[in-house]
Amino acid sequence: MFQVLNGWADIVEISVDGGNTWEGIYTSDPSILNFWTAISINLARYAGQSIHIGFRYMDTAGDREAWLIDQVTIIEILD
Repeated sequence: MFQVLNGWADIVEISVDGGNTWEGIYTSDPSILNFWTAISINLARYAGQSIHIGFRYMDTAGDREAWLIDQVTIIEILD
């Protein structure tokens, strides 16, 4: 589950059932406002599965802010 902080949340979600259900795997830190921040999310536990990845921006405060996402890369790391 994800946490809405200060009326908003930026959430990366994953689905392993074709998008029927979603699990939050990352929620951004609200203290990084106005800065481009590179993050890495370990997807090793989903190896061998077909997945969907979603990016959800929630604004329960009505601020009409945005979440800008750029340069998403998924790589395979071999042991």
